[in-house]
Amino acid sequence: MCRTDARTAIYVTNTNKEQLSLTEAVSAYQEQWQPERGFHRFKKGRLSALPIYFRDEDKIKGLMFLLTIALRVFTLMEFVVRRQLRQSQSSLAGLYDGNPKRSTDRPTAEQMLKAFRNLTLSDIPHPKLSQREITERKNQSEHKNKHKERKKAFEKQ
Repeated sequence: MCRTDARTAIYVTNTNKEQLSLTEAVSAYQEQWQPERGFHRFKKGRLSALPIYFRDEDKIKGLMFLLTIALRVFTLMEFVVRRQLRQSQSSLAGLYDGNPKRSTDRPTAEQMLKAFRNLTLSDIPHPKLSQREITERKNQSEHKNKHKERKKAFEKQ
C-alpha cells in the first residue's frame, strides 16, 4: 500500500528489512502495474476470461492455464519488440486505426497481432524442397484458392 501527499510517500509491507530492503520494496511497488495489466487483459482485453460458462472445475483450470500461457506470450512479444526498438532507436508506425503515420516504440501485443491479421504464412511441404511464403489475405476463400493453386504448381516442379 502506498499513500502520498505533496512531499511524502508511505509504504506499508508485511515483511522485515532483512527480507526486503526499502529500495526493493519501492521498486516492487512501482512494478505492480505489470501484473495488474495482465489481470485487466483477463477481465476485458483480448484474453477475456469472463464470463466462464464451464461448470467443471478441471475445464475452468485448463482454460485459465491456457490463458496464462497466452498472457506470457503477449508479455514476451512486447518485451522482445520493445527491447529491439529501443536498441535500434526506432519505432513502429501503422498500428493506430485512422492514424497510419503515428508511431510508437512501445507497441502492445494486441496492436502487433492486429497489424498481422491479414497475413498468412503458408508452408508447402515437398519431399525435396519445402517453400514458405507470406501472403496478404483479402478474404478467406480467395486465400484458400490461391494456396491450392500454388501447391499444385509447386508439386509439378
